[in-house]
Amino acid sequence: MPIFPGVMTPGDVDRGLCLGLNALKFFPADQAGGIGMLKALAGPYGHTGVKFIPTGGINEKNLASYLSLPIVLAVGGTWIAKADLIKNREWNTIRAIASTTAALVKEARAAKT
Repeated sequence: MPIFPGVMTPGDVDRGLCLGLNALKFFPADQAGGIGMLKALAGPYGHTGVKFIPTGGINEKNLASYLSLPIVLAVGGTWIAKADLIKNREWNTIRAIASTTAALVKEARAAKT
């Protein structure tokens, strides 16, 4: 089963690499410096092939900016299925948000290549 432990600092990234991991969750992304921090981490770690999955503060407005970074594998976020939407069984709303998000991801990935 794949695991993606959360990291926030270069020391955390070093520990992940020492464990043989090549994909790490960057959390809390927005509070930990966001895109600027990921760009900074790309400098010393880009050659290792490590990729990050930022979560925390990611939303439909900024996910394309994160996905544009070569060091980003994927993003995660709760905006797609917020707790109140699930509680109220608003499946059509969740489906619509997921569909919109998928289109944004597809567009961002196409721009990246």
